[in-house]
Amino acid sequence: IKVSDIATHHIKFILKGIAGSRTKSYTYTVLNIVFQEAIFENLITINPMSFVRKPQHKSEHAEVITPEVFRTIIKEVKGTQWEYIFSFAIATGCRRGEICALRWSDLDFDNKCVRITTALKKTKKKGSFEGSPKSPYSVRTLPLGEDVMQSLLRWKRMLRTALIERCLPFNESDFVFRNQSFDKPIPLGSVTAKMYELRKKLGLPDNIRMHSYRRTMATNLAVEDINPKKIQHTLGHASAAFSLDVYVKNSPEMIKGVAEAEGKHKKQSGGAGQFGVVNIRFEPNAADGEFEFVD
Repeated sequence: IKVSDIATHHIKFILKGIAGSRTKSYTYTVLNIVFQEAIFENLITINPMSFVRKPQHKSEHAEVITPEVFRTIIKEVKGTQWEYIFSFAIATGCRRGEICALRWSDLDFDNKCVRITTALKKTKKKGSFEGSPKSPYSVRTLPLGEDVMQSLLRWKRMLRTALIERCLPFNESDFVFRNQSFDKPIPLGSVTAKMYELRKKLGLPDNIRMHSYRRTMATNLAVEDINPKKIQHTLGHASAAFSLDVYVKNSPEMIKGVAEAEGKHKKQSGGAGQFGVVNIRFEPNAADGEFEFVD
């Protein structure tokens, strides 16, 4: 079929036959570019895509991992490298690429912190490579609790033993988590594949994935009433609002306390000025009670 013969109903038929919403949206975008180019080359005069609504794709957020689910996962991977990867992930909220690129020299056991300065990435052109984190805000130093510190030290001893058995040297500048041969960083795909394997084996929901550890960490901080700016810093985001809106899952624990805020308004115009102060206080009502406003 010629480009000039393609009509709107052809496009709708093609899109209707595509199951995934993301793939359908991508297909629409590619076809639209093709027909725009065809107009530029004087092959057609009207873009048939102009009469087709772009399919919407709603990405499903990764689900928060409950303590029960986390214990189930750890029990399944106990004694393997995955136990330490998942424990570090839920304790720090680091991205998958940041965990894969982690080196022993990034860990400060004396001051109990970790420096996030690089991330493992993969593209079709370059393959797998170590580069800068997602954004300048992603370069950060995170505190480490005693539990995760001891966990990392246990993994360090296990790693040394595994390297000796394979006649490989240990160096503080080497990667913390390794591939199956223990000579390179653990691949990004291996982490994703392991979570898929665990989901199927343990019967976990499809939206439990590696990113769930990051969202779980953010939600736990919010439940503990940690300052939003600290949550933003921990996740390496540019905006605290984005951290709270996208990564924090609302829970009943978040609305059990009392919240207060103050707003001020100042405006000078000619000889007159305006000034106002608003103080507002929120506190939970009875479980079956209605909203109550008190002046």
